[in-house]
Amino acid sequence: MAMVSHDVTDTNVMGDINVTPMVDVMLVLLIIFMVVTPAIAAGFTARLPMGAHLKSHEFKEDERTVVGIDMTGAYYVNKKLVQGCMGEQRATPVGKANCDQILLAKLQESYARHPQDHVLFLRADQSLPYQNILDAMALAKKSGVAMIAAVSEQPPGSRPDLLEKAEN
Repeated sequence: MAMVSHDVTDTNVMGDINVTPMVDVMLVLLIIFMVVTPAIAAGFTARLPMGAHLKSHEFKEDERTVVGIDMTGAYYVNKKLVQGCMGEQRATPVGKANCDQILLAKLQESYARHPQDHVLFLRADQSLPYQNILDAMALAKKSGVAMIAAVSEQPPGSRPDLLEKAEN
């Protein structure tokens, strides 16, 4: 038997990088991101912004119309509870229609007291579904509102008069 000699200088070693595994990994990552991204966007919940008012505004409540919606979904017009517009009453289509009629009448009555001002100040709890805000805005439009002002909370320590007192 003859012994086969192997020459070390004559090997079949490639000096190029094999990109096939890298392309496979990138395609898998692309598919994962394409599947996960819509699920992340669907779970997005918006929180109402905190307002920082640089000027204090004079606010006469008897000359303004304010609609408030608390965390249970109860409606208030000028800090008075609107009977028939509680959260559980608005849950049914019939209850929602009745509440809309009552609220529309209250808004029209309020604007009849000060016909020169058709601005609605809307105060709503930030945990409410956005549909409740849209419903209130639609009713306001039906009652003749020209402008809706969203009332926001002021972050603690951001009031200019408090900051000036703290510096002195």
